[in-house]
Amino acid sequence: MAVTADGISALYPGLDRRGRAGMARDAAFDAYLAFLSHHDVWAKTGLVFKGGTAVRKFLCDPETFRRISYDLDFTLRNSDAKDRLPHLMSSTAPYMGCQFRLELGSHSRVQVTAPFLEAPLGVGFDAADGRPRCH
Repeated sequence: MAVTADGISALYPGLDRRGRAGMARDAAFDAYLAFLSHHDVWAKTGLVFKGGTAVRKFLCDPETFRRISYDLDFTLRNSDAKDRLPHLMSSTAPYMGCQFRLELGSHSRVQVTAPFLEAPLGVGFDAADGRPRCH
């Protein structure tokens, strides 16, 4: 069953517009992380998911930890893979009803298009170099 904006409204009638937008953003993050897992991007690139979104998704009870991060943070352990990221981390066909396009630059973003979003979503994307550093 595809998630739609009307579906979110029907399931959570008490949510205001801001609450529905937050749920839609969270669902977009879930779909993107599922896409990355399905295509084994973690192993192909050495990406490690970190930051506030990772903490919320994997370490906290969402009922007590309601912080919603607005970006996706990664460490890139294989810097040779950086040039392949846009190809590996973008979809050419819909996945779970969503499409993703990674745009690298000074302000890298993942563009998400989904039936449950009112408009395409631009999510901040950071893939810090994970090479060990000596101090």
